[in-house]
Amino acid sequence: MQSKLKVLLSVVLFFLVIFGVSKVYNTLVVNTETNVTENGEKVMYTDFTMQDKDGNEVLLSDFIGKPIVLNFWASWCPPCKAEMADFQTVYNEMGDDVEFIMLNAVDGSRETVALGKKHIEDNGFTFPVYHDVGQSASIIYGVNALPSTMFIDEEGYIVASKKGMIQSQTELEEYIALIS
Repeated sequence: MQSKLKVLLSVVLFFLVIFGVSKVYNTLVVNTETNVTENGEKVMYTDFTMQDKDGNEVLLSDFIGKPIVLNFWASWCPPCKAEMADFQTVYNEMGDDVEFIMLNAVDGSRETVALGKKHIEDNGFTFPVYHDVGQSASIIYGVNALPSTMFIDEEGYIVASKKGMIQSQTELEEYIALIS
């Protein structure tokens, strides 16, 4: 009798562990959000200032009117670097129809404008790169993990967001389809 009870408890414990691990995985890795309020209203973008490659100030609102892919990244971030080739491929295909804002999260110590520019140049990326000097955009959008990507429709509504690396060109295209 005791051995059957031990087996039963072991099976129950096993399933509880599996359930817990899947919950943690879904929270940490599969962190895709649709952006609607509790009452079903869409979430409008919040404007911020960023710097272009020449140091000129640019507003996010300057890009409203086209779908926007807003990607937060840093040159020290391996997942950020890993997803950039897919962003480049999709930018080459859709760059006329979708605004790509590859926003370098500059903290002034671990990440600088110079380090971001060097990474882009060394890898031959041609998508538009901007710099979040002082990380005001990161703060406004609650970016606490890199990479993070927001998908904003042409009217300025944040349709979806993804914390963590976009795994493939196909996944990126699927997100863009939501805003196109």
